[in-house]
Amino acid sequence: MPPTTLPNAIRQALAAYNARAWAEAERLCQYVLQAEPDYFDALNLLGVIAAQTQRPEQAADLLTRAVAINPHNASVLNNLGSLLLDLGRFDDALVRLDQSISIRPHYPEAHYNRGVALYRLKQFEAAMHCYDRAIAIRPDYADAWHNRGIVLQDLKQ
Repeated sequence: MPPTTLPNAIRQALAAYNARAWAEAERLCQYVLQAEPDYFDALNLLGVIAAQTQRPEQAADLLTRAVAINPHNASVLNNLGSLLLDLGRFDDALVRLDQSISIRPHYPEAHYNRGVALYRLKQFEAAMHCYDRAIAIRPDYADAWHNRGIVLQDLKQ
């Protein structure tokens, strides 16, 4: 039996996602998108599910659609930036990560991901600055500390 409203379907999809019942969450998101193709929450959750189920191109497409609907959501911009990193699209990732940081300056994951993009572009000093910023915001950010060490090694410091 389908949910009575689209918000109910999204709530059920989130519950299924949190229970790691990704196929059910995906089915519910598809149900919502059939009724309303530009439903932000469904696109976002479906994009996250696609990323977690190793479909990065599909995830990037879904999250790009979500960003087009709500370009001021720092979390979605960060997630899209992270996916673009995975796809090797470092310059595109930087654009999305910069947008995320401009909306939410104290977002450690966005600074970290920006550091990853800059590192892959061989901009080591700039990457170091991003990792330092992520650590300043969240001092226990182990991945940022780790990557900071790699940059120091690459810089022979």
